[in-house]
Amino acid sequence: FFVLRTHFFYLFFFFFLMIRRPPRSTLFPYTTLFRSLDKNTKILILGTYPGEVAIGTQKYYSNPRNKFYDLISKAIKQDVKDKNYQKKIRILKQYGIGLWDVFESVEREGSRDNKIKNAVLNNFNILKSKCPKLKIIYLNGVTIVRRVKIITGVNIKDELNNLGYKVIELQSSSGANNGNK
Repeated sequence: FFVLRTHFFYLFFFFFLMIRRPPRSTLFPYTTLFRSLDKNTKILILGTYPGEVAIGTQKYYSNPRNKFYDLISKAIKQDVKDKNYQKKIRILKQYGIGLWDVFESVEREGSRDNKIKNAVLNNFNILKSKCPKLKIIYLNGVTIVRRVKIITGVNIKDELNNLGYKVIELQSSSGANNGNK
C-alpha cells in the first residue's frame, strides 16, 4: 500500500509540474530557436530577448509591427516577410544568417527591454563549436550594449569582440522603435 501511495504521489507531482504554467518570462523554448544556428551560420543577429508576441507564437520577430523581415527581405533581395516561419528560417539559413538573443532568460512585464530585470546572459562561448564559420554579429538595437551593461555589468560588445567576432550595432527593428509605421 505504501509503494502504491508513493507511486501515486510521484505521478500526481509529475502531472502538476506538467500542467502548471511557468512564469511569462520563461515561456520561450530556446532549444527550438537553436535550429536557426548551425555549422553554416556566418552572420548572427542578436536581439535582446523575445517580446510577448514572439513568446506567444514561439517565433522570432512575429509581432506584425516589427520590421525585421521587411529589412531582411531588402538586404537579401528576396521576399521573406510573407513566408511561414519555417520557410523564413530556412531562407535565412541559406544565406548563413542565424538568430538568437543576448539573454537566455529574464524577468519582465510586457515586451519593453527597459523592464528587464534578473537577466541571465546566453553562453556565447558555445558559438565557436556550434557556428565555426561565424564572423559577424549584428545587434538588433543600438541600446543593447547599454541595456546589457545596466542589467548585468557586462559590456556585451567587448565580450563578443574578445571571442573574435566583429560586432555591428543596428537600429532596432522593433515596433516600439519604428513608431508603428
